[in-house]
This record gives sequence, structure tokens and C-alpha cells, in this order.
Amino acid sequence: MRFLIHVMKTHNPSSYSLRRNTLIGLVGITSLLTGSLQLSANTIYTQDFSAGRPGWYNSTSSGGLLVTGGGLKSINTYSRFLTHFDATTLSVGESLNVSFDLKVEAPFDRNDWSFRIGIMDSEGANQVSADDYGSSTDFTNYGGYRINTNIATNGTGVTYFAERSDNAGSLLGTPGSTSLANSANGVNLDADTWYSTQFTFTRTDSTTLDLSFSLNGVTLLDTDTTASTFRFDTLAFYEGDVNSATYVDNVLITTIPEPSTITMVGAAFLLVGLYFKRR
Repeated sequence: MRFLIHVMKTHNPSSYSLRRNTLIGLVGITSLLTGSLQLSANTIYTQDFSAGRPGWYNSTSSGGLLVTGGGLKSINTYSRFLTHFDATTLSVGESLNVSFDLKVEAPFDRNDWSFRIGIMDSEGANQVSADDYGSSTDFTNYGGYRINTNIATNGTGVTYFAERSDNAGSLLGTPGSTSLANSANGVNLDADTWYSTQFTFTRTDSTTLDLSFSLNGVTLLDTDTTASTFRFDTLAFYEGDVNSATYVDNVLITTIPEPSTITMVGAAFLLVGLYFKRR
């Protein structure tokens, strides 16, 4: 900033004051726009389990879901656990980001895709409020998407998205779901190592949802052109044949508006550039 003002002053001292004030105004506008861009991500939910596991429920007994070892630990094979967050409905151009850290406690071998993570819509009904919900909750009304993958230390498998139709009682079960078109390799995790996990759902028009998933170098991109829902309020896990305790930590759920603000910031910088070019 000081350098630019120095150039203006030495180039044409008579118009220095006017140019300086104009530049300050342009830079101020650009700063405001940039600030609004940085603040555009809206936090829906965050949890690091430092105060226990409020709002997280296990499908079996409460002893199967613990806060220990730096995160939320699920110790039962075939266990399901979940939480609900403030419902968000995506507008066209808006994205939902879901991220968390994941690890397995012990090495194990498996050749399938039985570990599942779901981002779902409860439609505001039949939300879970206590442990041991596996035998008492009917998830028939739930819609949304899940990822199937293999997180074994050694083994093969595939990673794919499936869309849930709201006609099955089991939340992350195979009945009542339809696999999307694309797939990737299974995800193999080393024991006792934290891995960053990322989902992004972006609504691109009135019927289309772009989906992405990444974990330990495996990235899957897919598109549902006839999305059944753009509303989400549930994050759920299913361990399947995972012969190890699994941990989840640092859950963060945000929404990001359509990138119109980015265009505004670019226009502001272009305006500054044109100003100096004309001088």
C-alpha cells in the first residue's frame, strides 16, 4: 500500500491526494468483500468430544460408545451410532461440507465394503434421543446418501455412494438404497492412525446434487441428477464387519453459499487494476 502511494506521488504529485483517497477507498471495498468471503462458511455443527458425547447415540447398549483415547470410540462389531444436527436445505450453488477424523484401533483383514457413513434427512421425524435405538427406531421416512467402503488394514473392496429411499426401516442397510454410477478403490487404514475424512455435497440445479468423498488418498466423485432430497440433519456410522474398535473425532459440519462473492472480489481487484492502467 505504501509503495503504491509512493508511485502515485512521484508520478504526478498534483493528483496525488485524489488518487490516494481513491485507492484507499478501492482497497477498503476489496477488504470488505474479502472479509465477507472468509466469513461465508456457516458452521452448522462442531464436536471434539472434550465434554463427553452429548447428542450421540449407539444402536446397542451405552457401554458400546465411549469417549476415550482422544475421541468417540465404538467397540461393537455391527454397531451403529449417529447424531443429529440443525437441518439445512441446500439452495442452488450451495454446498454442505462434513469433515471428521477417523481411526481404527487394531489391524484387521477384510475383503468387502461393509463400513458405511451416512449423511441423511430425517424429515424432522423419528429422531433418535437415547442409546439402544437399534430395535426401537423406524427409519422408514429417512432419505439421503451413504458411502460404503473398506477400512481394513489389509484387504480389497470398493468405495461407492448409495442413495437411500425412504422405504426401509434400517438406516444404513442395503435394502432401500440405490448405488450411484461411480466407484473407487477401498480405503485401507493403518491401525492407531488418525485420518482426515471429507464429504462435500453441492446442489448445482433444481434436481442435481454433486457428491464427493475423500479419505487416505482415495477420492470419489459422483452426481445424482434426480436427487430425492437437498435437506440434511443426520450423520450416521455403521461398522459392519469391522473387527476393530473405531474412533471419530473433530466433527465439523458447514455450509458454503454459492461463490458469487468470489466474483465480486475479483471485480474489485480488476477495478483497481484498470484504475492504474488508465493513469
